[in-house]
Amino acid sequence: MPTQYSKFVIDATCHEYVHPWTKSCISSTAGLGLRGIEESFRIYTTVYL
Repeated sequence: MPTQYSKFVIDATCHEYVHPWTKSCISSTAGLGLRGIEESFRIYTTVYL
């Protein structure tokens, strides 16, 4: 079982795998959230207005 499980495990920290542009998890989450809201608003205004 451990050999099969090892195929699905990512041997990296969250900094290396998810947000390599900053070391702070909170900063990257806030930045991604703001970009998501910005893009959602842009799409919403294009489609519905």
